[in-house]
Amino acid sequence: MYVLGKQLQDLPIISLQTGQTVARSGKPIIDPDKLEIQAFYCLSGLVVQSMAVLLVRDIRQLGRDGILIDSLEEIEDATEIVRLADLIRQRFSPIGLPVVNESGIRLGKVEEYTVKLDGYQIQKLYLKQSVLKNLLLNSLVVDRSQIMEVTVKQIVVRDATVKEPLLGPQPVTQK
Repeated sequence: MYVLGKQLQDLPIISLQTGQTVARSGKPIIDPDKLEIQAFYCLSGLVVQSMAVLLVRDIRQLGRDGILIDSLEEIEDATEIVRLADLIRQRFSPIGLPVVNESGIRLGKVEEYTVKLDGYQIQKLYLKQSVLKNLLLNSLVVDRSQIMEVTVKQIVVRDATVKEPLLGPQPVTQK
């Protein structure tokens, strides 16, 4: 199942143990190298840690109505999870990043993204173009397979055109 990135925020996090809402999902913590969501910040609720996070591996089920977890103990203090330290420090978000192709032509900025819930991978990037390009062209959608490089400053994608023909024209022979 696929969902927009913004639909994953502000969802109630419900404990199966108590049946209560224990927190709400906040911004995702994204690994730019894999373009995967690793965890979510947790907001308010019964959580007392200042930087509480929920790892995606601890999510039992995610739906439109909320996020199901086994118990409140699944929500941890971010400072205690060593493997998240670099990702938290980077504060990576694809929203607003410029997207350029291999030739250096700017295609637009990331306005939204789609997440595949089986694996929490970012699958598609939806680009916002300049007003002139938006009038002349349709909106751009970049698939995960087209992405070549992700940095803190930009996302580089493959060119849409073939630089050299793969096969030349073949002569037609008659028998």
